[in-house]
Amino acid sequence: MGKCSVKNKKKIFKLECQPVDKSVQKDGGRPSWWLERPGLWGLQLSSLCLLGSLLSVVAVVVLRYLFREPSIALQDLSLWLHAASFMLAIPAALKWDQHVRVDIFYRRWPEPTQGWVDLIGSLLFLFPLVAFLLYGSWDSVVLSWRLREASAETGGLPGLFIVKSLVVVMPALLAVQGVAFVLSAWRKIRGDHREPRTPSTEL
Repeated sequence: MGKCSVKNKKKIFKLECQPVDKSVQKDGGRPSWWLERPGLWGLQLSSLCLLGSLLSVVAVVVLRYLFREPSIALQDLSLWLHAASFMLAIPAALKWDQHVRVDIFYRRWPEPTQGWVDLIGSLLFLFPLVAFLLYGSWDSVVLSWRLREASAETGGLPGLFIVKSLVVVMPALLAVQGVAFVLSAWRKIRGDHREPRTPSTEL
């Protein structure tokens, strides 16, 4: 999709679009473009999980207060989808720098300095954290699959082991996004960084 803008000439609004170079559109103009795709797919799944969680909460309220028929299974579903929506969105938050942070100096620094901060921070903190999460959760997830773990609540849903798998999937996606983040930092250091820091809101 090209870049579009709305122009107002004599109170007549006109939408004008400029085509994007096919080579840039194909690979995003960045060698890390393919590394970012899994995180973006995770974000799309996160949106669906969040919608499903909302609908299941509405269903729980309607069944409990209108029909006096509470559903433990729907309560489990809402909680599991809510957890999945957060876990799957974490890599995309790293891509667009939307995670919670206390920023006093970073925004004021030139891009090469920001690149060094991102690069060193990723190597010292991000990847060790990913390794710790994978190492610490692997045995628990494997055991959950072996037992085919289900909800601890009477009348709850089966398949808790599938939801627990996200404890491994999330750091794996985060590691892939972390590699793309490091490449982005290196482009900043070299001075050829072109990608936006936040999701585009252009038409």
